[in-house]
Amino acid sequence: MEESGVSVVAIGGSAQDQAAALQPDYPFPLLLDPDQVVRQAVGLGTLSIGQMIKPRSAWRYVRSIRSRVAPGKITEDREQAPGVLLTNAVLEAEWVYRGTGLGDYPSMQTVRDQVAHMR
Repeated sequence: MEESGVSVVAIGGSAQDQAAALQPDYPFPLLLDPDQVVRQAVGLGTLSIGQMIKPRSAWRYVRSIRSRVAPGKITEDREQAPGVLLTNAVLEAEWVYRGTGLGDYPSMQTVRDQVAHMR
């Protein structure tokens, strides 16, 4: 995405061990937001029990544990809905994806398409 003039920064909750495990796999910084300031600013809420236990959520979580993306233990952020935020140069939200279950993130192609619309 750098060729598009877009900088990428990932923001997570407070699972520092998970962020440390992920960092070598990503060519951009992973920042923690334990006070949920960014999440609240863009309206990313929490997941209901029903959303957390639906089969697709459980499948994504098991898959992430196997690939070492999930911390393998329950974190204090377990109820936080996943999401992706794209901002403009002055950090205003241009696009927000709000996940509806554990591990519900858009594809990289969807994110690239949104970046293309921002230019």
